[in-house]
Amino acid sequence: MDNQPLDDQKLFEYTLRSLGARDQTSTEISRKLARRGATDEQCARIIERLIRVGLLSDSDYAERFVERRGTTRGKMLLGMELRRKGIDPAPVLAERSDDADTDAATHTLRRRIGSKPVPADRDERQKLSAYLARRGFNYSAIRAAWQRVDSSDDLDWLETPESDE
Repeated sequence: MDNQPLDDQKLFEYTLRSLGARDQTSTEISRKLARRGATDEQCARIIERLIRVGLLSDSDYAERFVERRGTTRGKMLLGMELRRKGIDPAPVLAERSDDADTDAATHTLRRRIGSKPVPADRDERQKLSAYLARRGFNYSAIRAAWQRVDSSDDLDWLETPESDE
């Protein structure tokens, strides 16, 4: 790359194309602009402009992120992923109830088990519990999910189509 200063308008257009491809946070946009050689001041001006015209909102991004991924992830993993993207997870995760976490853990556990019978083997149950823990669910959500799965006699939940990312 030559040493000519980068034009704010060209960087802004690049950012618009990037946002058109996928939803991003202000931190992700800053990182992309910095990789292209933009100065910190240019990054700040472009992000401010995007926020001013309503094309960039980290709080809206966080809400959509939790809504999209919250069906298969617990609060802990969602929080880690949001922090990695430069967003404070506390405001959006404070709105998520423990019941929502339990529902997501139950859904994830049922999908993992599939049409097989609920395992009675302790080792298999531990493996599935470890899987849920890696998905960000805490002990109480995992325990409640097992109680729900163990107490359900019917397999109606298998017929409910839900998306999983």
